[in-house]
Amino acid sequence: GIVHFLTQLAKARLITEQVLGKANPISFVFHADNCFAFFTSAEDALIAGMNIRDAINHAALPLTGDEKYGVSMGIGFGRLLSAGPKDGYFGDEMNIASKLGEDLGSRDDIFLSEAAHATLSSKDQYGFEQFLGQVSGAEFTYYRLK
Repeated sequence: GIVHFLTQLAKARLITEQVLGKANPISFVFHADNCFAFFTSAEDALIAGMNIRDAINHAALPLTGDEKYGVSMGIGFGRLLSAGPKDGYFGDEMNIASKLGEDLGSRDDIFLSEAAHATLSSKDQYGFEQFLGQVSGAEFTYYRLK
């Protein structure tokens, strides 16, 4: 039921907060079942994302039957407009990252925008698949971490 799900969500938030506490983000905030974290580099965001995914999977938080709590995420990189500490950030890359994580992502997916992927200094360390996506009529290139 809803109480069980909200309990698992609270546990997942705590795990995410602990990982982010070690990842040195500029800031992060939770809204419902979303976490928005801001980093100085896409590389730092990718590493934090992989660590969050691994920590959530290791916790094996049960939802229903054999289904476990999981995460998907989108990472963008570019100029953002700050609306203050309570309202967060806005911008094209924020919109793309949100679309990737919410609309295209499934359990365990980590997606990067074209801009975020382009700034990675260690692309060769990771395997990526390139895709052409379309959301709300707009086409864009994005990458999925293998």
